[in-house]
Amino acid sequence: MARRCDITQKSKQRGNNVSHAMNRTIKHFRPNLHKVKVIENGTPKTLKVSSKALKSIKNGKIKGVKLAHTPIREK
Repeated sequence: MARRCDITQKSKQRGNNVSHAMNRTIKHFRPNLHKVKVIENGTPKTLKVSSKALKSIKNGKIKGVKLAHTPIREK
């Protein structure tokens, strides 16, 4: 399975590690993915979602997608 966010389509990016001697090696930056159970258009699904998308779902900014289970935080 691909390491890709199902909502924002974020995937790995490439960059360089640069040493003091200016040697360059390829470095991969992977998205911070979470498996989340959501209700999308009335049907429950399990999605791989990035942290940014998860925050947007919790705040209600993504229409048609709600978390199936929201943990209760005690103060």
